[in-house]
Amino acid sequence: TRWLGGHLTVTVVGSLVVLGLGGAGLGAGYALVTGDGARAWRLTWQTVTWLPAVLALAALALLLYGVSTRLASYGWLGLGYCAAVLLLADPLRLPEWVRNLSPFEHLALVPVADVDPVGMLGVLAVATLVGATGWLAFTRRDFG
Repeated sequence: TRWLGGHLTVTVVGSLVVLGLGGAGLGAGYALVTGDGARAWRLTWQTVTWLPAVLALAALALLLYGVSTRLASYGWLGLGYCAAVLLLADPLRLPEWVRNLSPFEHLALVPVADVDPVGMLGVLAVATLVGATGWLAFTRRDFG
């Protein structure tokens, strides 16, 4: 469990830092273009609301790794899928169920839309379930 706690902390804190820095960059760019510095802080916070979806992708990678170390690199397919859905869902007229497989589809597209706490909690719950399943698979494979 000590191994899990350390890696979980690194994953969550690292994801928060990366999202925060990305949001700060987005906010700084916005402030430079518009001169509206107050909005820059709001953009930074709003970007961090994507944490549940990032953790869902991390949980998928853990699940794949837990099943077999050979599958771990396939975790990148989840990120590629999410990017493809985000960019191509409308032009390709993908069905709703295909879109809904991306955790980002259940979160508000901030800053255009308001933050959706229900969507965030739902994606976080799925991420927790998938991550716990991955951890169980890992412990059974390596310690069982």
